[in-house]
Amino acid sequence: MSAVGIALRSVEKLTSIASGNAREKSKRLAQLIVLRNLRPQAPFDPDIFRLVLECADRGNELEMLYEKSSADAPEPRTVQPRFIIGTPLGWYMLVDDQTLPGKLRTFALARIKQARRTATYFEELAVDLEEHFRHHIGIYSGGIPERVRVIFERTAGRIAMELPPHATCLFRELPDGRIEMTMDVAIDRELEGWIAKWSHEAEVMEPASLREKFQLGARRMAEKYEVN
Repeated sequence: MSAVGIALRSVEKLTSIASGNAREKSKRLAQLIVLRNLRPQAPFDPDIFRLVLECADRGNELEMLYEKSSADAPEPRTVQPRFIIGTPLGWYMLVDDQTLPGKLRTFALARIKQARRTATYFEELAVDLEEHFRHHIGIYSGGIPERVRVIFERTAGRIAMELPPHATCLFRELPDGRIEMTMDVAIDRELEGWIAKWSHEAEVMEPASLREKFQLGARRMAEKYEVN
């Protein structure tokens, strides 16, 4: 079943077992699921999805074992789930992490190895999602925006113009036919991945720190593919 199908089935199941006005319950659950440029996702445990959604709806803290991509083993965490968010990278939950109270963070549902709903309740928190993600192109948040300038080969640039990654994107055609794009965003792994997918058809011009990072990556890539 697709990620979208799992989400819809989870809402239907929770609605069917809920007491009271089912229509109002459905609206409430729908408000807790946010889709951001959703595409097909890697599989994950639908029971985890339902549990996180229940905690976000009922206001229960969630205890879990979470495996970071850089960790050797899962780590225990206690979080207060606020929203479930679908992105091109997968399904995430936006939470108040109790190891850093007051700071909203995102955790990938696919990395949750075990989870349980606790009897500890938390208060509802008003979150402006557009403001929270305003300086990023996807799921990351909290960074400081910088002016990013990329020059595309003509065809790639025209495609990029049809699918701008951020609301601040501006495009212009250069005299030689290439396309220049500028945007004011925070630099994170998701932005770097978006630029990297254009391969040799895109050249980072600004900021200098990002250009240097791509230069280093290009040298290492050349070493890996060097033919003797």
